[in-house]
Amino acid sequence: MKKRKIRKALLFIPPAFTFKDYLDINPLPPLGLGYIAAVLELQDIEVKIVDCLMEGWHKRIKVDENVIRIGLDFNSIRKIIENYAPDIVGVNSLFTKQRQNAHKIYELAKEISEDIITVAGGAHPTVMPELVLSDKNVDYIVIGEGEETIVDLINVIEGVKDISALDGIGYKEDGDIRMIPKTKFILDLDKLPFPARHLLNLEKYFGLKMSHGARKKKKFSPIITSRGCPAKCTFCSAHKVWGRKFRQRSPENVIAEMKHIKERYGIEEIMFEDLGLPWIEEKIKASHLVPRGWKFETITKKGILPRVHKKRTMMEAIKRNELFAREVEEATKCEHDDALRALVQAFGDINEAIDIIKNNKLDKDIDPYVLIEDEDMRYKQIEEAYELQSNCVVIAMMDTSGSMTTDKKYLCRSLLFWLVEFLKKVYDNVDIKFIAHTTEAKVVDEDTFFHKGESGGTYCWSAIDKAIYLIDTEYPVEEWNVYCVYVSDGEDFEPDKTVRYIGRYMIRHNFQHLLCWNNVKFYRITNKP
Repeated sequence: MKKRKIRKALLFIPPAFTFKDYLDINPLPPLGLGYIAAVLELQDIEVKIVDCLMEGWHKRIKVDENVIRIGLDFNSIRKIIENYAPDIVGVNSLFTKQRQNAHKIYELAKEISEDIITVAGGAHPTVMPELVLSDKNVDYIVIGEGEETIVDLINVIEGVKDISALDGIGYKEDGDIRMIPKTKFILDLDKLPFPARHLLNLEKYFGLKMSHGARKKKKFSPIITSRGCPAKCTFCSAHKVWGRKFRQRSPENVIAEMKHIKERYGIEEIMFEDLGLPWIEEKIKASHLVPRGWKFETITKKGILPRVHKKRTMMEAIKRNELFAREVEEATKCEHDDALRALVQAFGDINEAIDIIKNNKLDKDIDPYVLIEDEDMRYKQIEEAYELQSNCVVIAMMDTSGSMTTDKKYLCRSLLFWLVEFLKKVYDNVDIKFIAHTTEAKVVDEDTFFHKGESGGTYCWSAIDKAIYLIDTEYPVEEWNVYCVYVSDGEDFEPDKTVRYIGRYMIRHNFQHLLCWNNVKFYRITNKP
């Protein structure tokens, strides 16, 4: 491998194919490239991020009668590469159906200069590494999360480290594809720098109507608080990218990033882009014993006939009869079956059986069956049976003021239904507590929660405060798996106070218990971009 100094890196989100009459894509600030850029900047490497989809969001290029490509055209991408003159071109290739656009960027880079190093990353190269490396224009692929891998790769290219230091890399050697499997994942996520949002041109994303769903505020940003997914969904490749072990950032680290993006970029709304529900460690009451009838636990020599253990009794009788028969055989040199007949004829007495053989008094018509004596008897001892069951609690919170109409409550009920159904796949028992609030929060039954409302203002913090009280008094986090879900239509008379209470909740419970916040709102769906 030729050694060289890496000074500049150019990272791309490629254009994307979609349907002409139905757009199934929308841009989102690429935090993955933001993390890669942040670690590269720490290595004194100049970095530029180009989201071709966002930069060319209003460009529509016809592919066929039903499909279009959205994003910068390839002539524009070529000029960006020529003007920036990078040492490395990296492309985040998420979806297999979009791979052609990524491979076109590798081709452009090599046409401009064979010295440009091309690196493929993302879900598609991770899942199909040989396919990607079969392209002559791809030099390396990064398997899975890439913050540590890309730094190690640059150190190898610069000659600082040997290639044996790499983990989760695909490359070519003398035309042959070489794969180094992914074996290490980043356990301490707090040590990663915050994504390099200053390279993402956030203002362009602020003008979008949709980004992974509708938003209430203009200035938004995604944030990732955890990695890894222990679920085994057959349709998903997330575990191949992020691993199965669930890893999470500390509450202090997450809050520090939230404060940072609010102060520096004026962010008003945060989109949590985590893979799924937190994988909460089992607690004392998360698994407990539930009576499930009776079971036979031990076997003894004393008992009552209804509980006789027939198999063990026969085994003991056969073992004893065989031992006795061998003694008779050794003393008389008779056949084995004759020794058993003599024992039956002598009712189990060894000395008498020996005399019967020696005095030729054996009755040959006797079947050599097994004698069962009192000492052979074995009895079952029963004990109460228990089953180990896992448990969790869902604390459902909802604004029940007049603005929460029946339709909105129906959406809330649907959300809770699917959450509980999911949790039932993980836990044997799922408990639910309902907290309704206007300006004051109360624990209510399910009927009151969904069908009754009150007039008045909306203090969202009161529900969080009541949830904290419930957790402290009935479901302590040291013993229970807790999932808190809040639903409203977005009205709040004291939002700053609500934010403080949420922060208190996260720090108090070490961010190990889900707090899901949902604003329900109705939208008219159109096909217009």
